[in-house]
Amino acid sequence: MTFSIGQLQFIDSLQFMNRSLDRLSANLQAEDLVVSDSELALLRRKCVYPYEYVDKYERFGEIKLPPKEAFYSQLTREHISDADYRHGQQVWSAFRSQTLGDYHDIYLRTDVLLQS
Repeated sequence: MTFSIGQLQFIDSLQFMNRSLDRLSANLQAEDLVVSDSELALLRRKCVYPYEYVDKYERFGEIKLPPKEAFYSQLTREHISDADYRHGQQVWSAFRSQTLGDYHDIYLRTDVLLQS
């Protein structure tokens, strides 16, 4: 499944792999990534992303993680858990995100790392 917003294309990676990113990331070894142990612990868990909230380019300039309500998925009709939202906040902080664009880049780079 994919969807596009302008020039951005979001691809459901599970359609291309035999397991979820969360499960695949559990197989990573510390020597596979050049990050601190605390950063590695954050990256081994699938990060949350406000797919439907990011509906225009200007969102990438926002200077804080959107509120938990912004992570609601109309596709699954579910909100993220408090623990998942806290995890997103920890990733934002640990990787020194200044904007939602920074967080987005971390999310994408992690997604690519976990697929390789």
